[in-house]
Amino acid sequence: MPPDADATKMPRPRTLLPLAGLPLLALLLAPRPAAAQEWTGGLKLGGTVTTLSGDAASELDPRTGWAGGFSLGYDFGTGLVVRPEVIYAVKGAYADLDVDGIPVRARSTISYAEIPLLVSYRYPHGTLHPVVYAGPMAAFKLDATIRFRARGSDREQTEQDDSVQGFDYGAVVGTGLEWDVGGQRLSIEVRGSFGRANVREAEPPLRNTGAMLLVGVLF
Repeated sequence: MPPDADATKMPRPRTLLPLAGLPLLALLLAPRPAAAQEWTGGLKLGGTVTTLSGDAASELDPRTGWAGGFSLGYDFGTGLVVRPEVIYAVKGAYADLDVDGIPVRARSTISYAEIPLLVSYRYPHGTLHPVVYAGPMAAFKLDATIRFRARGSDREQTEQDDSVQGFDYGAVVGTGLEWDVGGQRLSIEVRGSFGRANVREAEPPLRNTGAMLLVGVLF
Protein backbone atom coordinates (compact mmCIF):
# COMPACT_ATOMS: atom_id res chain seq x y z
CA MET A 1 0.00 0.00 0.00
CA PRO A 2 1.20 3.50 -0.68
CA PRO A 3 2.18 5.24 2.41
CA ASP A 4 -0.36 7.55 3.91
CA ALA A 5 -0.04 10.96 2.25
CA ASP A 6 -0.44 12.71 5.60
CA ALA A 7 2.41 10.74 7.04
CA THR A 8 4.82 11.99 4.37
CA LYS A 9 4.19 15.68 5.17
CA MET A 10 6.84 17.50 7.16
CA PRO A 11 5.52 18.85 10.49
CA ARG A 12 4.78 22.62 10.26
CA PRO A 13 7.10 24.65 12.47
CA ARG A 14 5.36 26.56 15.24
CA THR A 15 5.24 30.32 14.92
CA LEU A 16 7.89 32.31 16.80
CA LEU A 17 5.70 35.39 17.30
CA PRO A 18 4.71 34.56 20.93
CA LEU A 19 8.39 34.01 21.77
CA ALA A 20 9.30 37.35 20.23
CA GLY A 21 6.88 39.11 22.61
CA LEU A 22 8.41 37.65 25.77
CA PRO A 23 11.14 40.31 26.19
CA LEU A 24 8.55 43.07 25.86
CA LEU A 25 6.28 41.38 28.40
CA ALA A 26 9.18 40.97 30.81
CA LEU A 27 10.04 44.65 30.42
CA LEU A 28 6.48 45.71 31.20
CA LEU A 29 6.24 43.46 34.24
CA ALA A 30 9.66 44.25 35.64
CA PRO A 31 9.51 46.35 38.81
CA ARG A 32 10.51 49.96 38.26
CA PRO A 33 13.29 51.33 40.43
CA ALA A 34 12.06 53.63 43.16
CA ALA A 35 12.73 57.33 42.76
CA ALA A 36 15.60 58.62 44.84
CA GLN A 37 14.85 60.15 48.20
CA GLU A 38 16.00 63.75 48.37
CA TRP A 39 15.72 67.11 50.06
CA THR A 40 13.85 69.82 48.17
CA GLY A 41 13.38 73.55 48.68
CA GLY A 42 11.23 76.32 47.33
CA LEU A 43 10.50 80.05 47.30
CA LYS A 44 6.88 81.28 47.26
CA LEU A 45 5.07 84.59 46.85
CA GLY A 46 1.39 85.48 46.80
CA GLY A 47 -1.46 87.02 48.73
CA THR A 48 -4.04 86.42 51.41
CA VAL A 49 -7.78 86.97 51.86
CA THR A 50 -8.53 86.85 55.59
CA THR A 51 -11.05 87.78 58.23
CA LEU A 52 -11.63 87.24 61.95
CA SER A 53 -14.25 84.64 62.77
CA GLY A 54 -16.11 84.17 66.04
CA ASP A 55 -19.24 85.14 67.95
CA ALA A 56 -18.44 88.85 67.71
CA ALA A 57 -17.40 88.82 64.04
CA SER A 58 -20.78 89.33 62.32
CA GLU A 59 -19.87 92.89 61.28
CA LEU A 60 -16.35 92.13 60.07
CA ASP A 61 -15.39 92.10 56.39
CA PRO A 62 -12.44 90.29 54.79
CA ARG A 63 -9.29 92.09 53.74
CA THR A 64 -6.39 91.26 51.41
CA GLY A 65 -2.68 91.19 52.16
CA TRP A 66 0.70 89.85 51.09
CA ALA A 67 2.30 86.48 51.75
CA GLY A 68 5.62 84.87 50.91
CA GLY A 69 8.34 82.64 52.26
CA PHE A 70 10.30 79.46 51.72
CA SER A 71 9.90 75.73 52.25
CA LEU A 72 12.22 72.81 52.91
CA GLY A 73 10.89 69.35 52.16
CA TYR A 74 11.99 65.73 52.28
CA ASP A 75 10.76 63.69 49.31
CA PHE A 76 10.52 59.97 50.10
CA GLY A 77 10.47 59.08 46.39
CA THR A 78 6.94 57.66 46.51
CA GLY A 79 5.00 60.92 46.24
CA LEU A 80 5.01 61.49 50.01
CA VAL A 81 6.72 64.75 51.03
CA VAL A 82 7.14 66.17 54.55
CA ARG A 83 7.53 69.95 54.22
CA PRO A 84 8.11 72.54 56.95
CA GLU A 85 7.73 76.16 55.83
CA VAL A 86 8.27 79.70 57.06
CA ILE A 87 5.66 82.10 55.61
CA TYR A 88 5.21 85.82 56.17
CA ALA A 89 1.47 86.53 56.04
CA VAL A 90 -0.62 89.68 56.52
CA LYS A 91 -4.01 89.01 58.12
CA GLY A 92 -6.83 90.94 59.75
CA ALA A 93 -10.24 92.31 58.79
CA TYR A 94 -12.33 95.45 58.13
CA ALA A 95 -14.94 96.71 60.59
CA ASP A 96 -17.51 99.51 60.60
CA LEU A 97 -17.54 101.41 63.90
CA ASP A 98 -19.39 104.32 65.41
CA VAL A 99 -17.10 106.76 67.25
CA ASP A 100 -18.98 109.62 68.97
CA GLY A 101 -21.71 109.38 66.37
CA ILE A 102 -19.26 109.43 63.44
CA PRO A 103 -19.20 106.34 61.17
CA VAL A 104 -15.66 105.05 60.97
CA ARG A 105 -14.10 102.37 58.78
CA ALA A 106 -11.39 100.46 60.65
CA ARG A 107 -8.83 98.07 59.18
CA SER A 108 -6.95 95.60 61.35
CA THR A 109 -3.51 94.59 60.05
CA ILE A 110 -1.74 91.71 61.79
CA SER A 111 1.48 90.35 60.31
CA TYR A 112 2.66 86.86 61.28
CA ALA A 113 5.59 84.55 60.76
CA GLU A 114 3.77 81.26 60.13
CA ILE A 115 5.50 77.91 60.51
CA PRO A 116 3.33 75.11 59.09
CA LEU A 117 4.49 71.48 59.10
CA LEU A 118 2.82 69.96 56.04
CA VAL A 119 2.46 66.36 54.95
CA SER A 120 1.74 66.29 51.22
CA TYR A 121 1.22 63.82 48.41
CA ARG A 122 2.57 64.82 45.00
CA TYR A 123 1.75 62.65 41.98
CA PRO A 124 5.28 61.61 40.96
CA HIS A 125 4.92 60.72 37.26
CA GLY A 126 4.80 62.86 34.13
CA THR A 127 5.41 66.60 33.88
CA LEU A 128 2.25 67.75 35.72
CA HIS A 129 2.11 66.89 39.42
CA PRO A 130 -1.14 67.50 41.37
CA VAL A 131 -0.48 68.05 45.08
CA VAL A 132 -2.66 67.84 48.21
CA TYR A 133 -1.46 68.57 51.73
CA ALA A 134 -2.44 69.28 55.33
CA GLY A 135 -0.78 69.88 58.66
CA PRO A 136 -0.56 71.89 61.88
CA MET A 137 0.55 75.51 61.97
CA ALA A 138 2.11 77.84 64.54
CA ALA A 139 2.20 81.62 64.00
CA PHE A 140 4.15 84.36 65.78
CA LYS A 141 2.94 87.96 65.67
CA LEU A 142 5.37 90.43 64.11
CA ASP A 143 3.22 93.57 64.18
CA ALA A 144 -0.40 94.64 64.73
CA THR A 145 -1.98 98.00 63.85
CA ILE A 146 -5.44 99.51 63.37
CA ARG A 147 -6.15 102.21 60.81
CA PHE A 148 -9.20 104.43 61.36
CA ARG A 149 -10.82 106.60 58.69
CA ALA A 150 -14.10 108.49 58.93
CA ARG A 151 -16.57 107.78 56.16
CA GLY A 152 -16.22 110.30 53.36
CA SER A 153 -12.90 111.62 54.68
CA ASP A 154 -9.36 111.23 53.34
CA ARG A 155 -7.81 111.62 56.78
CA GLU A 156 -6.82 108.51 58.64
CA GLN A 157 -5.21 107.58 61.91
CA THR A 158 -3.03 104.53 62.52
CA GLU A 159 -2.07 103.18 65.93
CA GLN A 160 -0.55 100.06 67.39
CA ASP A 161 -2.98 97.35 68.51
CA ASP A 162 -1.55 96.05 71.76
CA SER A 163 -4.58 93.83 72.40
CA VAL A 164 -3.48 91.27 69.79
CA GLN A 165 -1.95 88.15 71.27
CA GLY A 166 1.58 87.20 70.28
CA PHE A 167 0.93 83.58 69.30
CA ASP A 168 -1.57 81.68 67.17
CA TYR A 169 -1.91 78.02 66.24
CA GLY A 170 -4.20 76.01 64.02
CA ALA A 171 -4.31 73.94 60.84
CA VAL A 172 -3.57 74.35 57.15
CA VAL A 173 -5.09 72.41 54.22
CA GLY A 174 -4.41 72.99 50.55
CA THR A 175 -4.02 71.76 47.01
CA GLY A 176 -1.93 72.79 44.07
CA LEU A 177 -0.12 71.88 40.87
CA GLU A 178 3.57 71.55 40.06
CA TRP A 179 4.96 71.35 36.54
CA ASP A 180 8.36 71.01 34.88
CA VAL A 181 9.50 73.78 32.51
CA GLY A 182 12.99 73.78 31.00
CA GLY A 183 14.50 71.75 33.80
CA GLN A 184 12.87 73.93 36.46
CA ARG A 185 9.81 73.07 38.54
CA LEU A 186 7.15 75.73 39.11
CA SER A 187 4.15 75.60 41.44
CA ILE A 188 0.81 77.23 42.14
CA GLU A 189 -1.30 76.45 45.20
CA VAL A 190 -4.24 77.62 47.24
CA ARG A 191 -4.61 76.88 50.94
CA GLY A 192 -6.96 77.51 53.80
CA SER A 193 -5.65 78.56 57.22
CA PHE A 194 -7.73 78.12 60.38
CA GLY A 195 -6.42 79.65 63.60
CA ARG A 196 -7.64 78.32 66.94
CA ALA A 197 -6.23 80.84 69.42
CA ASN A 198 -8.08 83.97 70.49
CA VAL A 199 -6.50 86.84 68.53
CA ARG A 200 -7.19 89.37 71.25
CA GLU A 201 -7.27 89.34 75.02
CA ALA A 202 -10.98 90.20 75.26
CA GLU A 203 -13.99 87.92 75.02
CA PRO A 204 -15.79 86.64 73.00
CA PRO A 205 -12.86 85.19 71.07
CA LEU A 206 -11.89 86.13 67.51
CA ARG A 207 -9.87 83.72 65.36
CA ASN A 208 -7.84 84.13 62.19
CA THR A 209 -9.47 82.51 59.17
CA GLY A 210 -8.54 82.90 55.54
CA ALA A 211 -7.15 81.67 52.26
CA MET A 212 -3.77 82.07 50.61
CA LEU A 213 -2.72 81.90 46.95
CA LEU A 214 0.97 81.21 46.33
CA VAL A 215 3.13 80.79 43.23
CA GLY A 216 6.65 79.50 43.53
CA VAL A 217 9.78 77.94 42.14
CA LEU A 218 11.10 74.65 43.51
CA PHE A 219 14.66 73.35 43.51
